[in-house]
Amino acid sequence: VLAAAAATRSFLASALHPPVPEASIKEPAAVVELPIPPVQLEPPLALLGHTGPVTCCAVFPDGEQLLTGSEDTTCIVWSQTGGTVRKLLGHQSCVTYCAVFPSGNQAITLAAEEGAIIWSCASGEQLARISDAHCCEIFPLGDRVLLGVAGSDAVIVESSGEQFAVLSGHASRVISCTVFPNSNWVLTGSEDEDGIIWSSEGHTMRVLRGHKGAI
Repeated sequence: VLAAAAATRSFLASALHPPVPEASIKEPAAVVELPIPPVQLEPPLALLGHTGPVTCCAVFPDGEQLLTGSEDTTCIVWSQTGGTVRKLLGHQSCVTYCAVFPSGNQAITLAAEEGAIIWSCASGEQLARISDAHCCEIFPLGDRVLLGVAGSDAVIVESSGEQFAVLSGHASRVISCTVFPNSNWVLTGSEDEDGIIWSSEGHTMRVLRGHKGAI
């Protein structure tokens, strides 16, 4: 009886788990790494005109033109096809910031070592010069610009160059600034380690403290 039971178990094990022929066991396929040749991508459009590195750029609101600033102290307005529309000459040091006002009629450029210039995009004429500006940011809505200037103040200036508001509240130089997307508030950072949120009319809304260094 015991022999019969053992034989039955052996038969069932063979039926449920049949041996795999050695020929059916395959080694994993080797991974072949094919060389990928380098692809040389040509720029769709080259803007040739600056004699130094380009440090900043801005697209006009209508998308038809482009403004660039360079270490060569110049700014250039370009057409969509890459042609030079106009050169803006007036800075004596590296241009670090450029932007076009929402109307598309004026632009502003900043050379951190000397100040900012507001330009007429149509003629290239200098409309205003803001001396000792350290930082700059265009309002997304409305033709105004926020700048950190000499001393410890920031100013809001119209695209015509007329001063709209003075923001006084920092104890040291304003070195960074930005405008909220709705254009109702602005934020300035200073070497005094504080940030200040202001209304677009220049009123202090909130002082942000906590940094251990210049902002």
